[in-house]
Amino acid sequence: MRPGRRVGQVPSKPAKTAAKPKKASPRKPAKAAPSAPQAKPKVAASPAAPAPLSIPAPGWVEVAAPAPMSAWTLSPPVSAPQLLQPTRGLADLLPLLLAATVGLSAVSLLLQLLLPDWGMPDASTGLVLGQGLFSLVSGGVSIALVIVFCMWLYRTLTNAKQRHPAAAIKPGWAVGSLFVPFAHFVVPYFEVRRGWQAQVSPDSGPLAAWFVPWSLALAVGYVSGVLAGVISFRGALSAGLNGQTADLGAVYDDLRPWMLAVGAVSLVLNGLAAFFLTRVVRQWTALQEERPVS
Repeated sequence: MRPGRRVGQVPSKPAKTAAKPKKASPRKPAKAAPSAPQAKPKVAASPAAPAPLSIPAPGWVEVAAPAPMSAWTLSPPVSAPQLLQPTRGLADLLPLLLAATVGLSAVSLLLQLLLPDWGMPDASTGLVLGQGLFSLVSGGVSIALVIVFCMWLYRTLTNAKQRHPAAAIKPGWAVGSLFVPFAHFVVPYFEVRRGWQAQVSPDSGPLAAWFVPWSLALAVGYVSGVLAGVISFRGALSAGLNGQTADLGAVYDDLRPWMLAVGAVSLVLNGLAAFFLTRVVRQWTALQEERPVS
């Protein structure tokens, strides 16, 4: 028995040192089972990109020449399915009123030649009634002529403006200028000529053949009115200076030669104007409605 050891004590075995870790053997990766092929997601087709703008190189650029315009139009016509304003009925009535007006003027001149007292304010009762009735009829025909002519002119120029909007046609001013004193000698001609040259013909001779006699007839009316006023004033003045009442018969005798001369000149000028205006109305209306001139 060795010293220092107690009886019954079992000697303890020396502790085992920690086992060295074993090297793990590399495992081969397991083969994955073949999976079902996955469908590729559909991608929405992108819209086609706009074509890039082509910038022309600096220099001359060819431009297509405009379509040739008609030789007699101020502007190319615009096709219209139908006329905005009908003119056939007015065009048929206008020559009749023109003829009636000229005829009544001729009758009035003839009565002044045959009846020396025709037109005198102190004539007999029967003659005065005849003068009043005649004046009523001739005045009604004249008013109807003015209304029908203005309506025809406005509608005709409106139709021409519709077909030729670039021609600067003014239907309202063309009609309104007829009633402006002194302006109606020239302004209506140029306003109507725009529509005529744009739609009918560049030759404005037919318009001038109508407008010149008509304008001269207006001028004769102005002159005759001034002369009548001067003669009447002179007769009244001479009577007043002598302390007498103005003799209307003497004043009328002084005016009668001038009235006959003015009536004859006006009759000729108005007859020429009516004749050429009738031709203009028929030609223009037939062109707008595409009918032959009767």
